[in-house]
Amino acid sequence: MSIDHVPSLERWMKATLYISFVLNTLGAITFAPLFPGLFALTGLPAAHPLYMWMISLWIFAFGIGYLWMALTNRPDRIFIAVGAFGKFSFFALIAFFSLSGSLPMAAISSGLGDLALSLIFAYWLLKK
Repeated sequence: MSIDHVPSLERWMKATLYISFVLNTLGAITFAPLFPGLFALTGLPAAHPLYMWMISLWIFAFGIGYLWMALTNRPDRIFIAVGAFGKFSFFALIAFFSLSGSLPMAAISSGLGDLALSLIFAYWLLKK
């Protein structure tokens, strides 16, 4: 195998990347200050619009990365590893603050999709 060879994606992982793009796009819309009512449904505390825009744009940027890998059939292990870490971290922080009473317990549900995707990403990374 040459150093330039990039393994193609399995069908299930390509589907996972498409799903990640959709969920990241929805997450970016949710965090965008244009939709405060939508964000309020998450149970998370709002921040200054600067921070909300930064979060929204980074979530969307990662979504574009997931879409690009799915469309080109070229996985990038470090991008997927960083994505897995970010998604797991988001869930873990929400769970921690919910269990400690700083956030409502219902807030945990806003991170369940990220938890599932982080575990799928980790599985893909470990099996390669």
